[in-house]
Amino acid sequence: MTPEVLERAASGLHPKRMDDLLGVLVGIGAAQDPAVERALGDDSETVRHLAALTLVYGGESHGESKLLKALESDERREVEAASSVLTELICFGVIEEDQAFDVVRRFCQNIDPMVRRNAVRTLVLFEDTKPVREVLGNALDDSDGGVVAAARGVRETFERAG
Repeated sequence: MTPEVLERAASGLHPKRMDDLLGVLVGIGAAQDPAVERALGDDSETVRHLAALTLVYGGESHGESKLLKALESDERREVEAASSVLTELICFGVIEEDQAFDVVRRFCQNIDPMVRRNAVRTLVLFEDTKPVREVLGNALDDSDGGVVAAARGVRETFERAG
């Protein structure tokens, strides 16, 4: 059933329907299915992100280890997919708290703007310190508009938090 659900995700469904598909995949234990791990490298960003969410919310350490492996991969799509759940990996303790900022900072410097955007969004998890402001400042000057928009969102969150 997992390949069929992933195929359906690639067909351009409304984003709210993705939640339904995620629920199905998590419910049937698809985090254990090799098709989900392979989907981290799919051509479709939607399918990649659905696979990453399935692995992180599947409740299995197997899924978490696959995401950590994908973060270190040489495959651009796999890195981008895993970086899309970077916040969850940090919040769930998969990435150790004492290493989290260094991991995020490294991904904020990645060559892929989608990875940078994903990492910048994760900065909201950290205290507004000088190192965080430096990384955020670099993101605000990024050549990619999506990264800049994500950085502005983080900056606004920090400003609201006072």
